[in-house]
Amino acid sequence: MTGRRVLLFITIFLFISFKSFSAVFTVTSNADSGPGTLREALTLAAANGSATKDYIYFNLPDLSEAGRTITMLTQLPDVSSNLIIDGSTQPGDKFGISDAKVALFQTADYTQEVSGLFIHDQTDVAVLGLYIKCATYTITQTNYFWQGINIENSKNIQIGQAGKGNIIVGFYFPIATNFDHKSQTCENISLKDNICDIEIDGITTSPNLQYNQGAYFFFLAGQIDIGGTTGEGNLFANGLTIYQWNSYDDSPPANFLIRNNKVGVNYLVNDIIPSCIGLNIGSGSPAGKNTITIADNELAGFQGPLFASNCIGKLTILRNYIGIDKTLTHKLNIPGAGIAVFYYQGDVQIGTTDPKDANVVGYCKPLQLTETLKVSFNKNSFFCAKDFYPIYSYSLYSPLPQASITNVTNNSIGGTATPHSSIELFYADDCGTCSPKTYFASTIADNNGKWVYNTHLTGSVLATATINGTTSEYTQPSLSANVDDSQINKHTPDCNGSNGSITNIRVTSFTQPTDIYTYTWTNSQNQVVGHNLDLNEVPEETYTLKITGPGCGTITTAPITLKSKTITIDLTNIHKSNAGCNGPTGSITGITAPNATHYQWINKINNQIASNSSDLRDVGPGTYQLIASNDFSCSEKSPEYTIDATPATVYPNYNTNINNSCTGENNGSITVIPTDNLVKTARWIDAEGQPAGTGLNVPNLKPGTYKVYFTDASGCETLYPHDFTVNEIDPLQIVANSETRTDDQCGLNTGGIKNIQVKGGTQPYTYLWLNVAGEHLVTSQDLTDVGAGDYTLQVQDAGGCGVMASRIYTVLNENSSIDAPVIAPLQLCAPGEALLSVSSPSAGNTYRLYDSQTSTQYQDEQTNGIFKIKANPNSTYYISKVSGQCESERTQAQITISLSAIDIPNAFTPNGDGKNDYWKINNAQNYPQAIVQIFTRYGQKVFESKGYSVPFDGTYNGTKLPSGVYYYILNLGKSCNLLSGSLSIIR
Repeated sequence: MTGRRVLLFITIFLFISFKSFSAVFTVTSNADSGPGTLREALTLAAANGSATKDYIYFNLPDLSEAGRTITMLTQLPDVSSNLIIDGSTQPGDKFGISDAKVALFQTADYTQEVSGLFIHDQTDVAVLGLYIKCATYTITQTNYFWQGINIENSKNIQIGQAGKGNIIVGFYFPIATNFDHKSQTCENISLKDNICDIEIDGITTSPNLQYNQGAYFFFLAGQIDIGGTTGEGNLFANGLTIYQWNSYDDSPPANFLIRNNKVGVNYLVNDIIPSCIGLNIGSGSPAGKNTITIADNELAGFQGPLFASNCIGKLTILRNYIGIDKTLTHKLNIPGAGIAVFYYQGDVQIGTTDPKDANVVGYCKPLQLTETLKVSFNKNSFFCAKDFYPIYSYSLYSPLPQASITNVTNNSIGGTATPHSSIELFYADDCGTCSPKTYFASTIADNNGKWVYNTHLTGSVLATATINGTTSEYTQPSLSANVDDSQINKHTPDCNGSNGSITNIRVTSFTQPTDIYTYTWTNSQNQVVGHNLDLNEVPEETYTLKITGPGCGTITTAPITLKSKTITIDLTNIHKSNAGCNGPTGSITGITAPNATHYQWINKINNQIASNSSDLRDVGPGTYQLIASNDFSCSEKSPEYTIDATPATVYPNYNTNINNSCTGENNGSITVIPTDNLVKTARWIDAEGQPAGTGLNVPNLKPGTYKVYFTDASGCETLYPHDFTVNEIDPLQIVANSETRTDDQCGLNTGGIKNIQVKGGTQPYTYLWLNVAGEHLVTSQDLTDVGAGDYTLQVQDAGGCGVMASRIYTVLNENSSIDAPVIAPLQLCAPGEALLSVSSPSAGNTYRLYDSQTSTQYQDEQTNGIFKIKANPNSTYYISKVSGQCESERTQAQITISLSAIDIPNAFTPNGDGKNDYWKINNAQNYPQAIVQIFTRYGQKVFESKGYSVPFDGTYNGTKLPSGVYYYILNLGKSCNLLSGSLSIIR
């Protein structure tokens, strides 16, 4: 044994070293493991890599079935990519009806998940000619889900081919994809000529059948071929399920071609497999992106032979045999629907316009459509159906096409349908289920939806209508008989009698002249009133005859009405109007009385005839009744109706607008504003009762009191209980001497006129002030901020009387004395330029500099009171204050030239407490050319300023200087000595 392991290791090493070469591995031993076994071949193939195609062939020396059976004790190694496993290479006979020549029997412990062959994350694999069987017949726990061939996340996988099919039996799933990895996808899968879930005799089901779920495919993409030509079809005895989940934008689509397979039956297609699920294909979410063609299959199943759901791709179902084999000799009873399509949003085509593509469905409900969008089913053969109607449970296509058969003779059939739809005609089956078994003709509905087809009919007919890819429900089967009512006799019953009759309807069969029919007469309440072809002794009513034949179909005649001389009072359109306030205007109209020829309206108060017409008009208040009669002694009375007198209209309080009249003119007006439609006309009178106008708006009124009469829709006039007064507007005038005048001061435009009183006219007033030049000044009642002059006020009111009041006012000017300015003393150390300043200058004033008390020409004028002068011991200056046109007396400046004028402190405390935060040099402002410099004890200059308008704050370049002693130099200008000393900063 040790030598064999070494040899196997060397062999694997050599294959790894030269894995780019294609290789053939031949199985010569049917042992579970060891040299020449399938386990070794799978291991070597995997080691050889997948760059080129590898092959596993079989040459087992013992050609007996036992010698060609490999019993597996544990799971085989995974199948690798680019590999063909071909059991057909084994010499010897095939196993039973299959193409398999090599058997793989899995006998592993069933308490683990085991597969016959496992293909995971591989590409380009083919499995041919194998008989794969679960030989552990004690499977009682299904949570391990044994699979004959387990394919996961793989691509280009071929299971069987014509003449080299596999047979897989006894597993939970004979073949499955992505069962344990439902987020993965298998792409491009081919299944051909395989047999699943039935023993090699094609008849015997597996002992594990109760746990078998049939072939199960999850999440496929690309091209999926299941079957193909006649020799490529598969047998899925316990069913085939395909479950997709590819509705998302990035999910791959799949194209399914499912042909020539047998599903839910044994090999001979003469018996259905118990509990088979049939062919079930759909998506776990709506709108799976799958294109599906299902053709030429033989299908059965206790849970439904063919079930498709949840896709948006096209579904095509052609030439399938459901509930019966292709030889039409073996009946397969199916409890559910043969073809069921649920929640399908794509186009569905079941059969085509070519009769050769018809599906043959029998011994079940042939077709069930639930929440489908567009389904076209054409020329199919449905027979011996169970629960045939309805085909549609619910359709997303609205409205569905409609079809009906309304006329049948022995040489033609016709009816109505959706305009321009294609009509297909079928003969009913002979099973007694009246299903559409045999298609025989097509025609087209015209613009009005009428259709007809001329032929000699040989049986009961059903029809469908197809338009825009959607087919209607099948019609009810027609009766194979001609109903002739062209010479019908109708006898009218007497008044309130029951002696009416309908006779002479003729029924002729055009298939079997000896057919016997049953007849059912019903009235408008659907009550049965007769069972003979002739209907006798019946009252006035509407009747329908239903004719039922011995086979399929019925014919129901159009409603036939018998009318007697009986009078009925129809009050549907009655209309009653009460009498108005101006006389007999009441009426009762709209009553009809069929069969009546005489009318009398009776006033029930005095029993007098009020009218001989069916309509009662122009009568006063009272109670009235109509008696309708004819010459056949029939009469009928209406209910009694009361006509009341119309009460006077009560008008609510309406809003009104009153415009008063201007003095001496009759131009007042009154407008009433109703909030409803009660008032139709209005009539106005004045206090003397004379007409004043009409309508809701009455103009040109003189001052006085007015009344109005309203008329309503009935013509009744009522006095409105409110008076309206138009007053006269007093003349507009400005009250003399009512104003308050303020004269201007010093020409500063401080004058004004206020508190003017205006009376008369209609408020609000509008004002306009003008100067003597006619310029508009302001539009306010008061005039302010003006100088001396004459001003005109114009006043107009809002009444529109066209009168304006006007008055001229005069504003004078007064000059007043003002205080002389106070000058700050000026001290200098030497003659030269200096600044002379007014103490506390007043805003709004200007200041003038003179060189004497009597000079007529000032030397300078400043608004801030600061003057630049040339000071010397003999110079004298005077300053005055000016306000507008007024000027004060002049104040003499006190100028002292002496060095003592400068006061220099030797310390300050810049600590931010608002006290002594700056080094202030008193009177430094008198030396605008002075240069101030400050140095540290080491000679570093930390401050310099020309003039001293901004005092030193103890900082240098924005940084606080430390406490200590510093030194200053002051250069006050020419003729002044330099001043220096020490300065202490204290923090």
